[in-house]
Amino acid sequence: MEELQQVMDELLASNPEWSFWELCSELVKKGDLNFEATQDPNVHTFLYQMFQRSKVRGQAGRMNKDM
Repeated sequence: MEELQQVMDELLASNPEWSFWELCSELVKKGDLNFEATQDPNVHTFLYQMFQRSKVRGQAGRMNKDM
């Protein structure tokens, strides 16, 4: 899971405007995420929490560069 979090962080750092579904779509395309897994409510919730953490990190990194 740490590897997936790192990939999410990297993708959102370069594309901070992406939505949860855009990020998941990219992860599925890259083969880092199984599409069927996103259909499980528990996995979906866990992925969304990971997305939120990545989004915060991406925004924080972006704010630091803007200053």
